[in-house]
Parts: sequence; structure tokens; C-alpha cells
Amino acid sequence: MDSIPQFLIAAPTSGSGKTTVSRGLMALFVKKGLKVQPFKCGPDYIDTKYHEAVCGRPSVNLDTFMASQEHVSSLYARYSADADVAVVEGMMGMYDGYDRDRGSSAEVARLLGIPVVLVVDAKSAAYSMAPLLSGFINFRPDIRIAGVIFNRVGSLRHYRMLQEVCEDLNVTCLGYLPKQKELEQESRHLGLDFSRSKETEGLDMLVGLLEEHVDWELLLSTTGLPLPAAAVEEKPILSEPGKLHISVARNEESFSFLYAEHLDILRRMGTVTFFNPEQDRAVPQETDLLYLPGGYPENRLEELAGARLARESIRSYIEA
Repeated sequence: MDSIPQFLIAAPTSGSGKTTVSRGLMALFVKKGLKVQPFKCGPDYIDTKYHEAVCGRPSVNLDTFMASQEHVSSLYARYSADADVAVVEGMMGMYDGYDRDRGSSAEVARLLGIPVVLVVDAKSAAYSMAPLLSGFINFRPDIRIAGVIFNRVGSLRHYRMLQEVCEDLNVTCLGYLPKQKELEQESRHLGLDFSRSKETEGLDMLVGLLEEHVDWELLLSTTGLPLPAAAVEEKPILSEPGKLHISVARNEESFSFLYAEHLDILRRMGTVTFFNPEQDRAVPQETDLLYLPGGYPENRLEELAGARLARESIRSYIEA
């Protein structure tokens, strides 16, 4: 079986820079001509939008709370099959789950057998990082830390101190991101601030910094592994698949929370047509199944309130 570079990007805590490093590395690999398959641990709609914007292909959620381990492994194998590199962005702290580390990024890394790149916020610390990193390196012998990327590094001298930490712990120091106000992102709702204009905001600068300060070639060369075999065969969802006409509300904000796997399942059931309720268009008449996903409708109240035709057609479909 062919091997491809594959790894999970994790951190000791939320707010360490996982999303910044993840989307930056994805964009850097794309710039180098690689086909990148992005993934996200857990039930996240927002980080996946960043991934899709830079990779040009859907980012897939790997959620061991909502799905079986067999299903998660199969999703990973299926979506990575034609990729040059697979990058999984973790969630929260590496071992934070719904029951100890169950459902955590660490569980996903163990399940898939892929190494972890640890993103560590080094602001205001130097050799004190040694016991922290030692804990993550040695806590679970069945998880391999492929390397460390330090974030918010204040100077070259600061970085040299952090390199000494890695040397003493015999873990690869992959590089760093310097402290930059432009890279900060404010939290919003359950994820990060997301709007269409911010999908690639600051991306060129971020890619340039990673290209300069992170040994991305070493990362790719040391994380090559065979993909896991698909554990579950896809079975027909309906006795006559492909017969339904399915209408899905979709736009940039009010109906924007969609899982890639959900859409793939719907496409296996029939023909999927997207419509935007904000444009005051009726639900297509041939609709057999109507799907209204979540989003931020509270930000589009005026547009939705003015979409009388769309509202009435949705009500008529429900009451029919």
C-alpha cells in the first residue's frame, strides 16, 4: 500500500494556535503542488470552512463521540485515498474529551495510528516548557509526537532556548511562528470568528512565515505512513438509491453548517439541489426531502424576514 505523509495537529490547550498552524500548513502544501485532504476532530463547522477554502476540497469531521471507531477509520481512509498528504486538525487540548480522553484528539490519533505535531504557545516561557513537553511526550507510549512547533515566539534568542528544550527531550523541533498581532483570531460562538472575507485573510503572510521558520520538508519526510484499510463497506441507504430529489438550504451564513459526509450521504440517496432562502426563492417543486441546516440566522434577520416566498414554500412543504 502506498504511503503518504499524515499527521494530527494538536496542542496542550485551546487557543495555542492549532487552527492558525493547520490552515497555514495546508496552504503551504497546496502552494508546493500537493493535494491536501483536510480533517477536523469533533463536531466543528467553522474550522472546516477554513480548510476547504485553502485546500479546495471538503474537510471531513472525525468524531468518535458521534460515530463508531470503525466508521471514523473508514471515513479517513476513503477521503484520503487520492491525496498526497492528510492533515487532521485536533480540537481543544490534546487529551480533552467527553470522558477523560474519550472523544479527544489523542483518541483519534491512536485510532488512526498517525503521529502528532504539537503546537505549543511559548509566550512568556522558555525552559519551563521542558516539563510540559515531557508530559505530552511520555504520557501515552502509543502516541508518537512527530515534532513541536512553537507559537508566539518573541525573538531568535527565545527560539534558541526552546530548541534546547527539544534537544534535551529528544523530540524534533520543527520550527516556530513569531509573535504577530495579525495572526490573532477572536473567539466567536463555539468556534472562531468566521465570515467569507476571513477564509483566506492574512494567509499569504502566514504561509510566508511558516515557509521561513518551519521545516515543512522534514515534517513531510518523517510522517509517511500507509493509509488504514477501510473498516466498513458502504451499504445502500435506500432500496432504490438515487431516486430522491433533495433540496438543501445553503448560503454563506444563515444556512452554512454542513458536514461533508452528510452531503455525500444525501447524494447517494438522490439528486441534491441547493437553494438560498435569503434570495426569496421557493423550495423546488419536485422536492422529496428538504434539509435546513444550521448557521447564524440571527445575523441575517432582515434578509430572512423579507423572504416571504421562501418562508411560505417551506411551510407548505412541511404541512403537505
